[in-house]
Amino acid sequence: MSGWLPAVALFLCLSMFAIAALVLFQVGSDPKSGPSAVPTAVSAHGFAGLRRLLDGDGHFTVINRYEDTGPTERGDLEIIMLDDAGGLFLSNYDALDAQERRDEEEAEGSEGGSQSSAGPVTPEQMARYLDGNTGEVPEPNRVNHILHKPLGKAVLVVAPKWNAHTYPRNPRWAQAPSLRDTKAISEVLQVLAPVHESETLYDDDDKIVRPAEVEGRKVHVGEDTTYSFDVVTYDIQRHSRPAPAKPQKPNPKNDPVVALGNRADPDLPIDQDLVLNPAPGQAVFVAPLRAGKISGLQTISGPNLQPVLVTADGRPVLSRVVIPGGATKVPVYLLSDPDLLNNQILAQPEKVVTALDLLDKVTPAGKKNYKVVFNMTFNGLTFDRDLLHALSRPPFVAVPVAMLILGLALMWAAFARFGPAQESPAGPPLGRGVKTLADNAARLMAVTFNESRLGPAYAIMVRDQVIRGRGFMQVDPSQSLDDLAERIGVTHGAADSYLNLKDKAARVANVHQLIDVTLKLHAWKTEIERAHK
Repeated sequence: MSGWLPAVALFLCLSMFAIAALVLFQVGSDPKSGPSAVPTAVSAHGFAGLRRLLDGDGHFTVINRYEDTGPTERGDLEIIMLDDAGGLFLSNYDALDAQERRDEEEAEGSEGGSQSSAGPVTPEQMARYLDGNTGEVPEPNRVNHILHKPLGKAVLVVAPKWNAHTYPRNPRWAQAPSLRDTKAISEVLQVLAPVHESETLYDDDDKIVRPAEVEGRKVHVGEDTTYSFDVVTYDIQRHSRPAPAKPQKPNPKNDPVVALGNRADPDLPIDQDLVLNPAPGQAVFVAPLRAGKISGLQTISGPNLQPVLVTADGRPVLSRVVIPGGATKVPVYLLSDPDLLNNQILAQPEKVVTALDLLDKVTPAGKKNYKVVFNMTFNGLTFDRDLLHALSRPPFVAVPVAMLILGLALMWAAFARFGPAQESPAGPPLGRGVKTLADNAARLMAVTFNESRLGPAYAIMVRDQVIRGRGFMQVDPSQSLDDLAERIGVTHGAADSYLNLKDKAARVANVHQLIDVTLKLHAWKTEIERAHK
């Protein structure tokens, strides 16, 4: 069993280091996304193929999952996919709603204050949730990031288009794709317009003053800051046809769930060959782009969008975002149809050339191989800034790598140097003083050339140790201790005679003979001890 212990210990140590490395480096890895329009998704409407395409073309791509709360990696072009509304909007329930809820409870004499933190869900709110709309005012941090704090010298925002179900046999694949509701798309595009901030006003009773209602303006009242936003109306058109009508269920109570089921199915896309023409008045593109066949071409126009690439009938496919009365920090573009960049382009070389040409044109000139940052914080795939994440990213990743290599090296050195465990000595260990005295005495004997005189003394010491260890006493006065030691050796079957060894020890002439005799005396004592056991 003892022969297996080193192997078991080695296996446990290697397992510990392997688990530590797996946990550490898995922290900074890219998420394995399902069927969604994000840079790590391998489904048809994902963008993992675009990353590989850019890497293969000599460009450098990175995934950003850090919020704008510290230093982040920047590049020449930042690409943002608005795949969902998660985290893009402030909550519908603000400080003013909470105040009105408390006032109602006080007026009614209610004792249950546990519901004051969240009001009841109204049918209108449920309908908005079922439509995919979770808020009214865009998150200011998201808006400011796109318009004023980007991670690139240019920003390309990709609008959503498809909904899809998960393929049962592979959770990363998609099936049954359908066109997304235009209301949901218009909702997420609200992050392309500025959000205004003002101080929240209080009256003499320390109550929040309700802001004046303005048509087309949404307001979110916080404890300290009030956010207001002018809703932007987008015109979203697709090349599609209506789906066949389906039977309707009765809904006398106007149930939003039943109303959602009675809603008409999404339109069915129609394929068409697309040629993108440069819009008049822009200087980014000078020649048309042939995009090949596109299913259900989606175009988006709005008051804050300036066309850059348009279809044959003048509908914008690529637009530049403009701010009324101001300007964005860097050029911000909106791509209306994601099929020009997602994984579907890999099926047609013509689309690949068009995608690379489009990205080359919107990226500021000056570099042949530019750096592209795919920002996934708009898709709810963020992580915090902590020590574990910092150690999993360059340049600090060198610290855990060095520690792992050092640990493996120390483990290898321990096994190679010490070997199997040795039994501890049975007798008490000698102190440092005793060892020092013995060493000094040996050096003095060597200096005076009197080592050969130690032979008889060593023979007597070995004899006395054997007699004491066996518990013998000198009973017969006529029998000497040497004879007793000789008898003990014969009784235990020692190979050498003690009397002969003692005689040789008395006649040694040099150090080499002394060493030979002492080794034989030690072997004689060892044989007796083993036989006695």
